[in-house]
Amino acid sequence: MRFGEMGAVYVFVIIFFIGVVLFSGKRKDINYDERQALYRGRGYRYAFFAVIGCNLIYGFLGTGIFPVDPDLMVMVIALFGVGTYCVYCAWKDAYIGVRQNWKKVMWSLALIGVIDLFNGITIILSGRGVENGRLSQSTLSLFIGILFLVLCGVLTARNLRRDNEE
Repeated sequence: MRFGEMGAVYVFVIIFFIGVVLFSGKRKDINYDERQALYRGRGYRYAFFAVIGCNLIYGFLGTGIFPVDPDLMVMVIALFGVGTYCVYCAWKDAYIGVRQNWKKVMWSLALIGVIDLFNGITIILSGRGVENGRLSQSTLSLFIGILFLVLCGVLTARNLRRDNEE
C-alpha cells in the first residue's frame, strides 16, 4: 500500500473511534416539530430539482466541457443535491432535531470536513488527483470536505443570526 492509501485507512479508523465515543452514549430519539418537518420536506423537493437540473445541464453540455472525470461528475451532482438539502434545512433551522445537541453536531461536521479536505488536498498534491487533464474519482473527498465545511459555516451563521434575533 502507498502512503496515501494507508493514510486513508488511518483516517477512517480514527473517525470510526471518534464516532463510537461521541455516539455510544444514551440514544435519544431525534424529533422534529411541525415547522421543521415542513421545511425538511421542502428541502427534499429543492434537492430533487437541483439534481434534475444539474443532470440536464450535464447531459446537454456533454462530458467534454467539464475538466472532471464522468464518474466523479455523477458523484458531484449527487453531492450538490445533498448540499442543497442540507444548506436549506440548516438555514431554516430544520437540520438539527429539537432535543439534539447542536454543538456535538457542529464539531462532528467540522472534524469530518477538515479530515476530508486534508485528504483531498493531499491527493491533489501527490499528483494522483488529475489524470489526463481531468480531476479523477480520487478527489471526491475534497468535494465532501468542502460540503461539510460549508454546512458547518451555514449552521454557525444560522446560530449567530438566531442569537442576534433574541
